[in-house]
Order: sequence, then C-alpha cells, then structure tokens
Amino acid sequence: MNEQERSPESLIKELEYLHNEIDKLKVSEEKWRQAEKEIKRAKEYAEFLFRFTPSAIFTTDTNRIVTSWNNKAEEITGYSSEEVLGKPCTLFSEAPCKEKCGVFSEDIPKPIINIECSIRTKNGKIIIISRNADLLKDENGEVIGGIESFEDITLRKETEKSLQRSYQNLEIQVRERTAELSQINEALLVEIMNRKKIQNDFQKGNEKLQRVLQETITALSYAVEKRDPYTAGHQQR
Repeated sequence: MNEQERSPESLIKELEYLHNEIDKLKVSEEKWRQAEKEIKRAKEYAEFLFRFTPSAIFTTDTNRIVTSWNNKAEEITGYSSEEVLGKPCTLFSEAPCKEKCGVFSEDIPKPIINIECSIRTKNGKIIIISRNADLLKDENGEVIGGIESFEDITLRKETEKSLQRSYQNLEIQVRERTAELSQINEALLVEIMNRKKIQNDFQKGNEKLQRVLQETITALSYAVEKRDPYTAGHQQR
C-alpha cells in the first residue's frame, strides 16, 4: 500500500502519534532545562560557599597545581587568586612543607588532620597554620586532585608559648621561695635548738647554784651549831 492508498483514518492516527511524541519531547526538553537550571544554581551555591566559607580552602590538580583559592586563603596569605591559580601548591610554604604537597605523599595517611606547618605570607611574615587535607576522587575512585583547608594559629601558639614561659617563671619563683623558706626554717630550727640549749644550761646552772647554796647553808648551820648547840634549831629554820 502506497501513500495514496492510505486511509484518512490511518493518517490522522499517525498525525496524532507524532503530536504526542512532539509533546513528550517538549516536556523532556523542559525538564532538561529545569535540571540545567538546578545544576547551575547548585554549582553557583557551591562556589559561593567555597568562596566565602570562614576557613581558608584551596584545591589542586594531580600535578599539584592550584586550581581554586577562596577569600579566606587570600586574607590569611595576602595572595590573590590571580597570583596563586596555576602555580605549584608549595608557592607560600616553608620547610618542611615546602618540599611537597603532603596530600599526595604516599607515606602520609589520609585524611590529614590538624598538621602544624609554617607558611610565608606575601609580605614576608612567617605564620603557623593548622592544615587539613584529603584527596579528591571521581565517581570511579580515581584521584583527580587534592583539597586542603588551613587556619592561622600563630596567635594561639604565641599565647601558648607565653603561658609556658609564665608557668616556667612561676615554677622558678616557687622553687626559689621554697628554698628561701627552707633556709629560714633551718635557721629557726637552729635558733630554737640554741635557745633550748641555753635554757637547759641555765636550768642546770640554777640547779647547781641551788645545791651549792643549800650545801653552804647546811655547812654554815653545822658550824654555828657546833659553836652554840642551844641555837641549833634556829639555825635549821
């Protein structure tokens, strides 16, 4: 059967079928557009969060080249994203962190949590940071880069050192004062012992004096009694 022999009914059905397929395509196209908008919004939101999160964050590719750099990282280091993007991730690091990006080191377990490191800011100041890092992988588990966050802990470390120095100074003062009090205590013990010795010596001398006095009186009484027996009782009294 050729086109001329097809019935009007079959043509109408085919036309209706084509209209339905076109409507389905339109619905699918609209859904695709909505999905694209949602993906775009999600991407923009993710980029916003990455850019303005209060933690310094940057990412690298597998060649250790910086691929993203957020505002907090700019604030801490002084380097703008234009100065860092496309550069090695060791650009601002100090030894030993300068040797390599730790996140790609096979001998360092992942993720890296709270590792202290020194970096040099754009104006040349050395600061201490606490680093967190991990590998970025695709849906197949293949490594496609790395991500790292860090915070400036210089003030905290300086405060800790200051407190440690204060504690050490306090320990020294306590030891010195304890030694001083120990010396004073020893001197007091010596003084007490000397006073006790003097008191004992005085008591012994007094007892000796009383014995001598008693013996003298007895001797005198005896002598008087020999001379005058009638007054012997009075001499004893």
